Amino acid sequence: MGKKSQYSIHDIILSPRPIHIPEASFESRMRARELRKNGILSEVVFWRLVKKNKFHGIQIDRQRCIGPFIVDFFIRSFGVAIELDGASHIGKFEYDRKRDEYLIAMGIYIIHIESKLVITNPDIAIRYLEMKMIERFGVK
Repeated sequence: MGKKSQYSIHDIILSPRPIHIPEASFESRMRARELRKNGILSEVVFWRLVKKNKFHGIQIDRQRCIGPFIVDFFIRSFGVAIELDGASHIGKFEYDRKRDEYLIAMGIYIIHIESKLVITNPDIAIRYLEMKMIERFGVK
């Protein structure tokens, strides 16, 4: 399937801005594959909501390698990393900080969503993602 030329959320046109992603190491790719197989509940729930372009026709990748880091989800057409924050991030503050600094330096926009919200109220989690995408990429 070819790249879509125009995206919209609730009739608001979004302006794509793809980001070049450096090639990941073999080790990072294997780690991402392992993470996809052993996904935590919030990631599995979120993935069911957005896979196969279910999120307004926008392709979202799961466990995407970006340089030395792996992000939970990535929207290549917009250069957006989506991180589900919860129990899996406990004790990883320094790693998360370095990852976010690296991504921001690359021009990647990061959206953090609480894992608990995805599990308890997935509709609100999706509406939050929609709001952040419109806020950042909506054509005025």
